[in-house]
Amino acid sequence: MTDKTRRVAIIGAALDLGQGRRGVDMGPSAMRAAGLEERLRSLGYEVRDLGNVESPEPEATALGDESARFLPAIKATCARVATLVAEASTAGETPLVLGGDHSVALG
Repeated sequence: MTDKTRRVAIIGAALDLGQGRRGVDMGPSAMRAAGLEERLRSLGYEVRDLGNVESPEPEATALGDESARFLPAIKATCARVATLVAEASTAGETPLVLGGDHSVALG
């Protein structure tokens, strides 16, 4: 393995604005609680956990256009994810983004 593939940066994206069912925002916490970091370390990876990106709650966020629900909030959250992904990549780490709903793929 190269040095880049042996260093991982975990980025939590506890986002659930992109779909109508609550609960997927708990994905990053569930994966951490299940021992993700320890498992990666046991495989020989250096791990840096960057925590969760700030993401608004649906109840505190304007719905906006019904055909693109919560779009401004989703875009802002994904932009924060993209910034952390770029920083991790620049640092020689492989970013590992934990979601959340599928909208985190935009970041």
